Amino acid sequence: MKARRAKKFGNMSRKIRAILEVFKEGEKLSGTEIGERLRQQGYRVSDSHVRMFIYHNMLHKYLRKTEINGINYYYPIHLRIRDS
Repeated sequence: MKARRAKKFGNMSRKIRAILEVFKEGEKLSGTEIGERLRQQGYRVSDSHVRMFIYHNMLHKYLRKTEINGINYYYPIHLRIRDS
């Protein structure tokens, strides 16, 4: 039996789709939480790579950012978020 291989975090459109798919309705996630969920889906990725990719390619176009206790939390633009 062959061992399951981690998926490569591929080209830009696949990265964007993979990151957006980890969000559930109304969720705000930190870069670390996004990285954990991507690894659970089988992607081979580091938290710092995810945060850099979001900052350079996704912020303001696909995701918004809010800072809570010094930690950046991200949420998709197309989903409604209630502030707690």
